[in-house]
Amino acid sequence: MGAYELQEVEQAWPNDTLYYTDATTDTEQVIQLEAYQTNVFITLSDGTNTATATLILPPVADAKGKTYSIIVLDAAGGVTLTDYPNASYNDSVNWDGDYTLDANNDKITLFCDGRRWTVVENAIA
Repeated sequence: MGAYELQEVEQAWPNDTLYYTDATTDTEQVIQLEAYQTNVFITLSDGTNTATATLILPPVADAKGKTYSIIVLDAAGGVTLTDYPNASYNDSVNWDGDYTLDANNDKITLFCDGRRWTVVENAIA
């Protein structure tokens, strides 16, 4: 699983939730969301180390009809939310650009219609 700790416990948490914790290094991590991971909670600090992360949304074709809630509990170095990369263009139609979640409890909620991402709630400080 790389240098991060992925905490998915079916008995305790629903399968659609990703708890991402990286407090072991001061490096940037890249997190590729799977289409089923619609609830995301991120912590990037343990009080000593501070990490940064890039969170990549799933392809719009796979995420069609789903709403994604992303909350950064401890922003530390910040999280950059980006569209699924393609060779020469963004995967989503009219992608507005990346979002930076760099304050504790920053939250963004997005809906995917199969062609584009629409921001439902932007609670980024």
